[in-house]
Amino acid sequence: MPIESLSHEIMEEALDFAEKSHIDSAWQDYYFDRSILRRNLEGMVGNSNYFTCVYRKQGVIVGYFFATLGVFLFSDVLLGMESGIYIDKEHRGGSVAFKMFRAFTDWCQKMNAEPLVEIYFGTDGDNEKTYQFFRKAGMFECGRVFRGGRNGLR
Repeated sequence: MPIESLSHEIMEEALDFAEKSHIDSAWQDYYFDRSILRRNLEGMVGNSNYFTCVYRKQGVIVGYFFATLGVFLFSDVLLGMESGIYIDKEHRGGSVAFKMFRAFTDWCQKMNAEPLVEIYFGTDGDNEKTYQFFRKAGMFECGRVFRGGRNGLR
């Protein structure tokens, strides 16, 4: 099956893919610390409060989707909050995103949570394609993400 949950057995492979994806991500200006990511991902493995999903094509990881359960400070509505999505460039525009998103929304439904996705892509072209994808998937836009810089980061 192309979709699998993150496990300790595939941790190194997932970390390799995440490190490679960091170079192409909206977070590329930030230092990538493999040991911090390992600690965070290991805490997610086997914990029902986290959704962990990797997608394989021909045995190789080509995408991931991670999320956590939480609430906003002013509400008790449980949310499945995306905390990381990445698909390598060669596999964008196909079914990878849809299948991972479907697994995420199935998890949200099982957890009685509302799905929430924040988009951090770098170019307007990527953003518009991504917005269209989520709109087609039945989600609605409710804001934008902004970030500031410190220590020379934009």
